Amino acid sequence: MLSKSKFKVILLFAIALNIFSISAQPQNRTITGIVLDNKKQPVPGAEIVLLNATDSSYVYKTNTDHEGKFSLGAKQGNYVVSVVMPGFQKQLLRIDVSTDSLLLLEPFILQENILHLKEVRVVGTKKGIEFEAGKTIINPNTSIVMAQGTVFEALKNVPGLIVNDDGTIILNGEQGVNVQINGKETYFSGIALANILKSTAVASVEKIEILTSPSAQYDASGKAGIINIRLKKISVQDLTFSSALNYQKGKDARSDIWTRGTMRKNKMGFSADFFHFQGDKAKKGILFRAYEFANKETTFTKTTIQNVSTRNKDNTKNLKIAADFELSKSISLEANFAGNFFHRNTPGNSIALFSSYNSIKDSVLNTTTQGDLQQKTLNGGIRADYKDEKKCEANISADYLSFDHNENTQLYSSHFNPSFIQARTDSVSGNLKGDIRMLSLQSNFSIPLSEKTQFQTGTKLSSTNIHNQAVYRDSGGSYDAIFNSSNQYEYSEIINAGYIQLSGKMNRWNFQTGLRAENTQIDAATIDIKKIEKDSSYQIVYTKLFPNASILYAINDDKNVSIRYNRRISRPNYRNLSPFDYIVDQVTIIRGNPKLQAELTHNIELAYVFRKTYRSTIFYTFSNNAIATGFKDFEKGGLLITTENNASNLRFGLKLDAGELINLKWWQMSAGISIFYTENKWIDFDQTKKNTQITPLANCSNQFIFGKGWTAQLTGYYNGKMAFGQLSIPDIWSVSGGIRKKLLDEKLNVQLYFNDIFRSIREKAAFESRSVKGFSNIRNDETAVGISVNYNFKKGKSKEKEKQDRTPEESKRINF
Repeated sequence: MLSKSKFKVILLFAIALNIFSISAQPQNRTITGIVLDNKKQPVPGAEIVLLNATDSSYVYKTNTDHEGKFSLGAKQGNYVVSVVMPGFQKQLLRIDVSTDSLLLLEPFILQENILHLKEVRVVGTKKGIEFEAGKTIINPNTSIVMAQGTVFEALKNVPGLIVNDDGTIILNGEQGVNVQINGKETYFSGIALANILKSTAVASVEKIEILTSPSAQYDASGKAGIINIRLKKISVQDLTFSSALNYQKGKDARSDIWTRGTMRKNKMGFSADFFHFQGDKAKKGILFRAYEFANKETTFTKTTIQNVSTRNKDNTKNLKIAADFELSKSISLEANFAGNFFHRNTPGNSIALFSSYNSIKDSVLNTTTQGDLQQKTLNGGIRADYKDEKKCEANISADYLSFDHNENTQLYSSHFNPSFIQARTDSVSGNLKGDIRMLSLQSNFSIPLSEKTQFQTGTKLSSTNIHNQAVYRDSGGSYDAIFNSSNQYEYSEIINAGYIQLSGKMNRWNFQTGLRAENTQIDAATIDIKKIEKDSSYQIVYTKLFPNASILYAINDDKNVSIRYNRRISRPNYRNLSPFDYIVDQVTIIRGNPKLQAELTHNIELAYVFRKTYRSTIFYTFSNNAIATGFKDFEKGGLLITTENNASNLRFGLKLDAGELINLKWWQMSAGISIFYTENKWIDFDQTKKNTQITPLANCSNQFIFGKGWTAQLTGYYNGKMAFGQLSIPDIWSVSGGIRKKLLDEKLNVQLYFNDIFRSIREKAAFESRSVKGFSNIRNDETAVGISVNYNFKKGKSKEKEKQDRTPEESKRINF
């Protein structure tokens, strides 16, 4: 439980947050409106500029949301509202803001520009970030710091996100994030997920959606929420071509190239993307461990200090092909295929110094490692959509994925006595192979029950088959020396899911309620690699229900308050289920756990949103039977890392976001602050242990507009100390910046950027169990300067409308 002092700190911070929220909101009269095209359809992303009527000086700027709506604040006086959208004729409206607190404008009806897109200069800009209850929308290409190369680098600069090179993603202090691309499952976690994100160019991204409270139509996995990466659609008749080059230099160099071509002729569209990344990234640091052992006479301590250094040499190629065809006004078809080929070479070295309880040097171990990893991913899918004039919608889709993993590791060790005289040498070779095959079938149906009520339902079947094998040999080539680390694992999983959902509107009230059911069937077996027969097997069948509900009250067109609840699940990733060992070095082993069970989480959010620009959120989450990393000793000097279900996790806190803290003609600032309390409990040798922490987070982004196509950006963040089970992560901060120049009527963007200017980013962690405690302090090659060049060529006219993705699906748990 919280102490009185901690409770007072949180209460005072909550009061400060609300005072800040109120002061951040412009105390002006409100001007609202909507922008439509000549077919009375909403026009999202249109630039709305408020000018002083007397001298045309700049007052305020915003953009329309996805419903074409906008809201402005202004003092009493005379103004001109300017509406600009590429492909449409500009509109001006003179208005008189009186003493009324709310001024509702007549709809702006935009007329299409008769010129082709290649003759239209794009002058509208999107908002960098928008807020809704339970949802954040980010347009990464409006940010210099985010628009550098890959989606992986962009996510590192998203407020509230922590993204590590091993694929770990933390959202608002919580692990367990479901990553999607275009509403479809990516299937990946860990290094495989990092590779997919590193092989997707940020220039191909339309927007990034972060959902902390998804509805029942989304898969229930991911306790922290969903990150959905929306790629750009084929929106222009005839031909388009885009290309981006990126070069980055820290201690090592990294570069990538992306190119995309699209072609649309009448009702058929085609696109092809190619991406290639190549580069090195070094890592150096210290690992410290202290082990306590007891005998009949006394308790003594042994310590291990490791100096480690590795370098990842990566080479990735990625190809994507997609096509769509409109059979009629109601029916459309889509098909896609992607292939990803990843190769990593990892040379490394570590020197381990072993000392006894009185700090007397015991022995020294020098280990040289050589790793070679290859991953191949092939995936594709087809989809059919139906939508009629009565707003009935239906879709059906099928997706397939093939994943192959082959990893070879060589460890060469030299053992020295306290006098640094070599005592012996040995070596270990390992081969880890894995192949995964997945198939999913999904259908969704939506029908209006009335003008203000919608009913949705859907089903999904997914099948996963895994074959994993780990074989280690010692210097003599025998299985027996380290037979416990050699194993073969077969795993089969079928998930049957279905959901119903009802949403509607009554006056100023909006509601949504739904229920999702998921039946999981698991069949797994461990194979004796000597006898080629089953050593052990197990079957698990369970069904879980995932309710969710949300109620929103619109105070007016600018303000709303809402409360949301959902129940979600975090299934263990497949690598953690494999029961064999991954030998990092001779004093560090990671061991899988086939007995891992799914973790269930309850989430509650209370939010207040103002103009989709300011948001205050109070949140609460609780997980029982939580999946957590455990640390144990082995052989009185080594560290065994496992994953177990013996923990619970509680987290609650407050969060404030301001998308336009400052909105001047030359300077725009967005910022966010939050604070939350985390309590982790676990069982350690029949004793209940606790790890609690109060964590503050803060971020700030400044954009400077100089004119003539020049802009600059300076961003920074601070993440306080965090607690994850037995792990404690020290605070971390960073500052990055860049400058951009737009050329050739904004078809060409050139930007120079600087990452982690003050070299402050380090991977630090501390842990403690009954028999062992330790910490790590690793420096990655994050500090770098880079240059990025992006060119876009368009020939043709915009489509009348863009087909939307309506299939929400989950990401899975491949972790290699």
